Amino acid sequence: MVNKHTLGQLLSNTGDLCLRRRARLMMEEIDPQPSDKILDVGCGDGFYEFLLTQMTQFKNKIIGIDLQPSSIAAAKKLAPHKSVQYVVGDITKYPFTAASFDKIICSEVVEHFDDDLAGLKSMHRLLKKGGSLFITVPHLNYPFFWDPVNWVLQHFFGTHIKSGFWAGIWNMHDRLYTVDTITRVVKKAGFTIDKTACLTHYSLPFNHTFVYVGFRLRTMPQLSAGIKNSMSKFQPQSAKKSWFSYVMSFITWLDTRNDRDFGPNDSTVCIYVKATKR
Repeated sequence: MVNKHTLGQLLSNTGDLCLRRRARLMMEEIDPQPSDKILDVGCGDGFYEFLLTQMTQFKNKIIGIDLQPSSIAAAKKLAPHKSVQYVVGDITKYPFTAASFDKIICSEVVEHFDDDLAGLKSMHRLLKKGGSLFITVPHLNYPFFWDPVNWVLQHFFGTHIKSGFWAGIWNMHDRLYTVDTITRVVKKAGFTIDKTACLTHYSLPFNHTFVYVGFRLRTMPQLSAGIKNSMSKFQPQSAKKSWFSYVMSFITWLDTRNDRDFGPNDSTVCIYVKATKR
């Protein structure tokens, strides 16, 4: 069972309140065991690898795969570990052995696939019988405050911004999902749905834009290493008070309003799905 106190400490400096909430749920649901062989599809900067290796001593390699060499380079720098192997590749083409993984993570990735069904079928092939797939995707029915610009464009003009500063929740995404559309394609790929959940309704206005601005600030070369570390999700929140710690305290307070069960028709930022290969 996941140590919730340790997990809370690891997530204490995560400024993106939706990421913090979905990462907590994912880790609790994955419940990593030392014998697990885990694949992280679209691993990005290696945040789940960081959490997994901080929580469990693994006997097998965790493998993180991503299409972008820059993401793999960042993951190797930010979340290096002897139990982790990072590879650049396409999940639909990479020569992994069939039925070789116990658990597969695919967080905020399916919406990027040119063919979501093909990607999910590839994951089904790679899971052992009885293995579990853990997915999160952005919700088509997202809250107004999370991304007001795209919300207005989407609801009144039938369009959205897909790239650039104002892209928000649609940034580089081919599609967003409802609970019905994501579960339908997961089932079509051969999985049985075990659980769904909708996460994060309450947020700051333009929350997605603030997250983007925070990322740009953290990557500015002019910032000192100390300031960068104080803003990094890979660093626990320091006991020493800074302006960022006060921001984090407010975000944490605000996020307590999301401690409830939201239905599939409620406006939320994210949809979680757990599915099994029978």
